[in-house]
Amino acid sequence: VFRLRICGLLTGIAASGIWLRRRSLSQQGGRMLSSLAAEAGEAAREFRDLYARADTVTLLLGIVVLVGLVLRLLYLTQPMRYDEASNYLFYVKPGVARILLLDYMPNNHILHTEIVWLLTHIFGGSPVVMRMPALIAGLLLMPVTYQYVGRYEGPAAALFAAGLTAVNADLAMSSTNARGYTMVALFFVCLIQMAQLLGEDPRRIG
Repeated sequence: VFRLRICGLLTGIAASGIWLRRRSLSQQGGRMLSSLAAEAGEAAREFRDLYARADTVTLLLGIVVLVGLVLRLLYLTQPMRYDEASNYLFYVKPGVARILLLDYMPNNHILHTEIVWLLTHIFGGSPVVMRMPALIAGLLLMPVTYQYVGRYEGPAAALFAAGLTAVNADLAMSSTNARGYTMVALFFVCLIQMAQLLGEDPRRIG
């Protein structure tokens, strides 16, 4: 009860601060969303151009992703590990309110836990369902790595990097582990690319 009161007090203070600075935050949020939309559009155009050419590089990238998918599917239905089970029992199962308000622990990957909570309430609590967010993030990491490396080093280096991402044992196991590690890796690569683009042209954020 005491922790709930503290959380409620802090939430009220935060809400008051947001209300007082709502116009400034709204403007900053709009600029950030516009910048993210522009970056997403540019990445989408690059992928469209890549697939429009339908050349050997595209075929090889598809093979790399397919190999990574098959490798991960081999381990997707294995028995639950201790950290997956404890994450479900201690963070997912008690509910979304506990996830957000009470359990800011290093073992609780909050965004991943929220997504798993939503999926398990819709599709049930099977190991495959709980591992789906990690699997999808692990698969997306391959083309994102290709796109990032290819921007600076060309298609050969990009295919090599994507291939390493596909067959790396730690990444393959993390992609079949109901934890947030592959999501962190995916966001990390995206943020590095955003940081370098902003370094090249700071006006992208404004």
